[in-house]
Amino acid sequence: VPGDADRAKALTVIQEVFKDNYALRDPGKRAEFSKMLITQGKETSDDPASAYVLFQEAGRMATSVGDVETAMRSADELAKRFDVDSGRIKLSMLETLNSKVRTPQARLQLMGAAEALVNDAIRDDDYQLATQLANLAMAIARKTRNATYVKRSQSLQADIRELEKRFDQAQTAADLLKEDPDNPEANLQMGWFLCCAKGQFEKGLPLLSKGSDPVLSKLAVSEIAAPVKASAQVELGDAWWELAEKEDGGIQRQLRSHAATWYEKSLPQLKGLTK
Repeated sequence: VPGDADRAKALTVIQEVFKDNYALRDPGKRAEFSKMLITQGKETSDDPASAYVLFQEAGRMATSVGDVETAMRSADELAKRFDVDSGRIKLSMLETLNSKVRTPQARLQLMGAAEALVNDAIRDDDYQLATQLANLAMAIARKTRNATYVKRSQSLQADIRELEKRFDQAQTAADLLKEDPDNPEANLQMGWFLCCAKGQFEKGLPLLSKGSDPVLSKLAVSEIAAPVKASAQVELGDAWWELAEKEDGGIQRQLRSHAATWYEKSLPQLKGLTK
């Protein structure tokens, strides 16, 4: 990331070059200006400080007029070029946007953006950021005065709490596996987290196959074998679906989705009522 002094100099130049654009008051024209700043930043390959400030200003300008999509894109472009925490930059933008947007449509767009970022944070096991984003989604949902959206946000918050608890258990298991790679209980905990909580079956199945739960171990071995017969594929789907019935929230959805992939694979071979 360029130093403060270099960024300050770049900002002075940019504000002078685009002084007429900065003077615009029409929200639509300011939104177009924010897009132009992103383009300028992408084209500025020989001046890191200017590129950084162009993306930063694009995000600030887009946020000022409630342009969620462009604000998020400016953070993405900034993260492509520089070592910055785009998730927290986006959180800050969304918090500012939440104080500006007024229409139901804009609030729903904002809520959707926050929820999408929750998924990114969960993927990176950043549960602190995921919690902050989910809390923001709840704040937006309450502004909509729609019970369905509030309930959805409550469910999201509960999913994160459960995932964070499972993550802590998995981290303990990961430490044990460094010392004892064949530890059955540690393999079960880590494999279960990767498969059932994160949906990373390719990584989790080998661990689950060595775990202490005989039912899950057998299920993992069966899936690793990659059956091609429809009957075996349906059987796998049924097994994951049955496991999902014992869970709730995001973990249940994850397992049902995985079960569905096996049902889909079996469909071309099935006929009649079975299909």
